[in-house]
This record gives sequence, structure tokens and C-alpha cells, in this order.
Amino acid sequence: MTNSATETTQGSTQGRKSRYLVTTDSKANGQPIPKLPSLPRARYVNPEFFRAEIDSVFRKSWLLLAHACEFENIGSYKLFDMPSLGPIVIVRGKDEKLRAFLNSCPHRGATVLSDSEGCGNVMICQYHGWTYNLEGNLIGVTNAEAFPDIDKKQYRLPAIRCEQWGGFVYVNFDQGAPSLLDWLGSIATTYPQVEEVPDAPLRLLYQQSWEVACNWKLMMDNFNEGYHINVVHAPSIKPVFDQTRLSSELHANGCVTQYNYYRKRQEQSGDSFDQSSNVLQMPNIEDEKEFDDKHVGLGMFPNTLLVISKNFFNFIQFLPIGIDRCKIDVSFYVRDWGDGPMPEEWKGSRDGMMQLVSEDTALMPGMQRSIETAPDLHIPLGGYEIPMLHIHATIDKMIGTDNIPSGCRIADPNFLQQWITP
Repeated sequence: MTNSATETTQGSTQGRKSRYLVTTDSKANGQPIPKLPSLPRARYVNPEFFRAEIDSVFRKSWLLLAHACEFENIGSYKLFDMPSLGPIVIVRGKDEKLRAFLNSCPHRGATVLSDSEGCGNVMICQYHGWTYNLEGNLIGVTNAEAFPDIDKKQYRLPAIRCEQWGGFVYVNFDQGAPSLLDWLGSIATTYPQVEEVPDAPLRLLYQQSWEVACNWKLMMDNFNEGYHINVVHAPSIKPVFDQTRLSSELHANGCVTQYNYYRKRQEQSGDSFDQSSNVLQMPNIEDEKEFDDKHVGLGMFPNTLLVISKNFFNFIQFLPIGIDRCKIDVSFYVRDWGDGPMPEEWKGSRDGMMQLVSEDTALMPGMQRSIETAPDLHIPLGGYEIPMLHIHATIDKMIGTDNIPSGCRIADPNFLQQWITP
């Protein structure tokens, strides 16, 4: 999110080629984009397509799960419920490296940790007591005489790839996937400040999860277009947000930069610069240029909106549970204020973010039911929805056109290719 998207994007193109600012009037760097292909509604209700998304998208993409500040000490761990994928534990080893494993004992599949988070020296199977060290190696078998020939090296906890971009912790179920930084591509090179911003140390302000009765892509669509803001968010950010000045940048592998325009206070009441709204308070950002440089929203394929600012970041994530259900996770991290109660401005940010998300999620179950009653229709797309098309096209590319069920395919998944930042 930024106050002056055009200036920021054009000003940062020095030394880079073919970087495109896509605007809501269906233009890229001021040049018209032809009529967009439509989206089949069947994509939200077809069970075969849903299965293909799990196998070819979620199991092969880098998924953002946490921030390194949540794993302060050796042995610090946290459990993650990944519906349709598997239970995961991320733990900091004795070498201080973060690792991810399936929370599943190779013996009979029981969990090796049960508390949602904690700190310890070992991980112990909750069923038979097999013991694993922080590196996932089997180091103890109860009643070992019953397993006289067991080779402990063959029974490590199943490892999940785990890599970091700055402090952001990602996992990938595909051992053959490219590295995280290669996957992020121009996202990582365009925003190197992520390695520094927000400034450390950080702390987790709050985290909340709940289920919504809709296909995960309805939530993903919602958080990658601003067309709905004046209607859905009329009670909250409409007065301080100019949806007509939205713009975006498309990156490889389905990622999107969102440049949102918060009205300056003089546009509202004639007063001096205001870098935020009552909904998203951002303390200590002192001037407009600093806001522009340090505040950005990233649509991280396939399922996350990551907002980065000088003093905080938060991400909203949508994980598929079933074809018509998804889990929403909201995580908010801020600069650590030390001892004492939470500063009042962060309470406002927390409450405002939850209001925004609640306004969005309230509509989704009805939309899902409506789509289910008329799945053969197609969704016409306008300029606000170009990021949506980019993400859907990436889904199709990962699945492979020949593997997409009839009635679910996008007419041309390469339609936007020439406007993607290399």
C-alpha cells in the first residue's frame, strides 16, 4: 500500500527494465490492455479442479507461515494446522536454524507435539513415546527390545522444506521446488527493504483463525482487488481510501504488488499529511515520503496478502479445507514495545483490521451458494480485477492445461504474460 503509487513505482525503475504499473482502467504504463478473458464459475465448485489445486498448487508452492520472532530460543516451536495438506511443526534447532517437519511419528502417525507452541529439547510421540531431537532424528525407542533390528536413521520425522525471506518463514512440500528466493523473483529484488523492515525486534501482537463457508479462491480474489471497497467497506475505509487510484504490479509465479491510495488529510479536511486511517494506524511514520518508501501490500501466491510497513507487518491467509470451506488466518506483528501494556495505537490497528476482514467474510458464504446454483456462468473481469486474473492464470499454469477439467479452464492463461515484471 502506498500513497503515491505512480511516483513510487516509476521512481524505482532505475536499473530495471519492463516494469509495468497496471491501473484500474485496464492499462499498463498508460497503454491499453485488450479485453480480459472471463473466469468460469465452475472453478469454485468443481471437485476435480479442487483436488488438482491441492496437488499441483498448494503442495508445490512456497507458503508463508510465520515470522522468525516467534522462535526466540533454541527449542522454540509452533504447530500449524494445514487443512488438506498436513499438520506441521516449525522448530528452532540447536544450531539456531529453523526446520519444518510433519507433526507425525513415522511409526504409526501420532503427533510428536500437542501444545500449539512451546519450547523443549526433544519431540516425543504422544502414542508410544518415540523420541526425536530438534533436527528430527529418532534418538529413542521405548521398549527397544521389541525392535531389535530397527535402523533409527530410516525413521526421521518427515522433513518439509523451510526457508526464509528476511524474517518471513515459508514452507514447501515439494522437495524439488526452486529455492524461495528464486520463486519470489522480482518480488524479492524489487523490495529488498523486506530484509530490514519492519525493524527488529518484533513481537506477535495477535493472531486469529476461523472458518468461512466458501471456496478459498473467493477470499483470494477479494484481497487482490479493490473494486468492492466503496460498497463493502463504506463503514470503515471508504472515506480515506480512493479506490479509483488503485494500481498494481504483476510478478512471476502469481505474485502481485498492491499500491493503494490513502487520501492525504488535506483531501479530507484541509489538514496536514495523515499516513493512515482510523482503521490502519501506523505510528511514528513521520512524513509522506517515508510512508511511500516503507509501506507496501504484496499478494503472495497462492493464498496470502502480506502488508509491510515501517513498524509492523501483517498477513491474511486463506487455506482450503474443502471445496466450499476455507480457514482464514490473520497474523499481526509489530515493533516490540518492551515491558508494559500494549500501546493504544496498536489496539486500534488490531480492531480496525478485524473490522475490515469481518466486512469481507460476511459476504462470502452467500456468494458461494449463489455460484453453486449457476456454475456454468462466466465472470466478466474489469481493470480492478487484473491481479485476480494473474493469480488464476498461474493456478492453471501450475496444474497444466491438459489436466484442468472441462468447463474450468481460462481461455488464455498467458494473456497477461507481456505485462509481468521479469
